[in-house]
Amino acid sequence: MSEERKAIAWSCSEDDEYLSSCEIDCAIEQYLDFNGTNEGELEVYGFDHIPINVKYLNSVILDSAMDYLNEYHGHPSDDLIEHKYNKIKEACEIFVQACIDNYELFSCEVVRTEKINVNEWIKKNRPEWLEKEEK
Repeated sequence: MSEERKAIAWSCSEDDEYLSSCEIDCAIEQYLDFNGTNEGELEVYGFDHIPINVKYLNSVILDSAMDYLNEYHGHPSDDLIEHKYNKIKEACEIFVQACIDNYELFSCEVVRTEKINVNEWIKKNRPEWLEKEEK
């Protein structure tokens, strides 16, 4: 069973490229403010960064480093001793983690979808909008 991921940003469009709402209520308010207060349900999408496949990235870096070293600097009869390989692998993992720690993630994907009853949301969060409509 996979763990439910926490949404770090919200939007009323699942194709939104620039996510600016960290809270679901902010995304709903922005949408209704711009599009008007319609009745019915509204789908709101929660986004999180696309996870980095660390195992794959470690493998790519290690394979690339070993291919280069063996091709241009290795001795034809020298088999890489396991403890040397393990040290190189460990160094690659440290390097990859340092890259990840200093990289600013941008790409996101939808991890949650909420259906919101617009009238109920307005009554709870923006009752003054109802007062404007009644006048």
